[in-house]
Amino acid sequence: MKIFYFISWLLLLTYWYIDLDTWLLGLAFGWLFHMVICSIILHKYVTHRTFNVSKWLHPILIYLGTFNLNGSVLAWSNLHRLHHMTSDKKDDPHDPNIIGFINSLFVMNFQNNYDNSVTVLFNLKNCKDLIRDRWIMFFHNNMNLVLIFSYSLLYLISIKALIILFIATGVSFVGLFFTTYVYHKNIPFIQYRNHITSDNSYNNWLSTILFPGEAYHNNHHNDSSKFNTAESKYEFDLTSIIINLIRKK
Repeated sequence: MKIFYFISWLLLLTYWYIDLDTWLLGLAFGWLFHMVICSIILHKYVTHRTFNVSKWLHPILIYLGTFNLNGSVLAWSNLHRLHHMTSDKKDDPHDPNIIGFINSLFVMNFQNNYDNSVTVLFNLKNCKDLIRDRWIMFFHNNMNLVLIFSYSLLYLISIKALIILFIATGVSFVGLFFTTYVYHKNIPFIQYRNHITSDNSYNNWLSTILFPGEAYHNNHHNDSSKFNTAESKYEFDLTSIIINLIRKK
């Protein structure tokens, strides 16, 4: 699966020179990709369980979450739960002061567990609820096959669509950089805090446009059980509208 990760970075950084229109479509789709797959599915639905969906929609969301190329849905959720347990402390896998700028931008993606064997489950004590989910485990154990089959099928349908998907996935890597580095650094003028928390989480008014649903990081760390992270009248969480449409009432 790592080869797909490098392909996404390569196309994101270079394809503008080959075909600008396709590259721009990839960026636009990447905005939607990150909001739906990373923020709504991986972050708010699977990791923090902030809402529920119908039984038929659940496996579809888990399948879509597999395309994040940052490990399986289980691995992604495990790493992020570890982050919340040790936020800005010695064992925090996302601590920007330890991993640094370059690691946050590129290498951090490899901290997720790419080993899909059963042995990795012994290290997932904070994901017992996810391990009991047969769909999460199916896509965890068969992640590479699922990706190869899906990409091959899309290639046969439209090479351009496949390129757009890879570029969009690359955009989500940039979103991960914001989560692992930017949102835990005090950057004047664009970052602020609504809550005094035990970590260094910040809200970022600029990235609410770039990465909807993730910008109010300080609000989220103060209460990770809410799917709508907007609190003040000046804050707006676009993902909450989509979640309200798909969640089980």
